[in-house]
Amino acid sequence: MSSITKLSSGSQTFIAKLAAEGSKSVTASIAIARVIAYSLPMPTSKVEDINSYFNVTSKMAVNDFIYKLNEIVIIDAPMVLHYVQKFYAFRYDIVYPNGVVIALKANTGIVDFFGISKYFDNITLETIATCSAKITEYSTKINIIKDELSK
Repeated sequence: MSSITKLSSGSQTFIAKLAAEGSKSVTASIAIARVIAYSLPMPTSKVEDINSYFNVTSKMAVNDFIYKLNEIVIIDAPMVLHYVQKFYAFRYDIVYPNGVVIALKANTGIVDFFGISKYFDNITLETIATCSAKITEYSTKINIIKDELSK
């Protein structure tokens, strides 16, 4: 059975909209990655290397979802995976903070309060700032699709 047949009509409509608006865009990749990364379990205690931990515990499941979604609408799979790893590491640092927050990049004081510029380049930060409504919309719909595909 095709994965698209598992989706509700609202999700299918969104997939068509996403394809028309640019499913391989940075905005779409950020939204998809955020949904995936925020659905992954965090380690129960500090780990030595969060990237290695991610690769061992979550990367296979992440790639599986990326594959399922890519069957439905063409996405930039490597970019999505890259952002998933960044969001996952960001979440880890929220759960297990390293100490004092400092501004890591010029003019990023607000986002550095949360430490986000440590993980994302300026283009990504600008995309998040300028396309936040679209990222929110996409994230909401992708979250529904993720649930529908897991049934």
